[in-house]
Amino acid sequence: MNFNHSFVPLKLAEAQAFVAEHHRHSKPLKRHRFSIGVKTELGIKGIATVDNCSSSWANRHDHMEIRRVCTDGTKNLASFLLGKASMACFCMGARVVFTYTKPYEACSSLLADNWDIDGVSHRKGHMPLIRWMKESPWDRKIEGEVVNMVTGKRTPRDQHRKNKTLRMLKTLRAWQEKYKDAA
Repeated sequence: MNFNHSFVPLKLAEAQAFVAEHHRHSKPLKRHRFSIGVKTELGIKGIATVDNCSSSWANRHDHMEIRRVCTDGTKNLASFLLGKASMACFCMGARVVFTYTKPYEACSSLLADNWDIDGVSHRKGHMPLIRWMKESPWDRKIEGEVVNMVTGKRTPRDQHRKNKTLRMLKTLRAWQEKYKDAA
């Protein structure tokens, strides 16, 4: 990807202002661990904001969460920012990075940056959220198999993850159809 832009760290106030102006459904965050952006001579084109996990993973210090990704519509910029933000997290010592999407969102930027669907976050009284994860490329992967405790079938770990992602994508498409009017 060849962007003729500058990749820069941002202050929280800069990220908040961009999100307030451009994000279609989320409010600006009140805190962050760090924010990054892409700037041109005309101003900021997109931002990614990273924080500690806001979910049950919050007590894990080697986990981080990308809380906001927002662009002005520049093609492929969201995937670029996701890749740069996750790599920055891994450089800071994170082993796993999470993010969440609403079921009606296309998620093409996450798929393009090789994120895996990890599950669904059900919040009482709210629309479910799709949880995505990306593991550090520098961690030694655990070799082995996953055993289905009901059938006893053994599946290589990589094949299990691929099958899980395919099942979750099928579910994601069904949710997108169900919640298409919520967008």
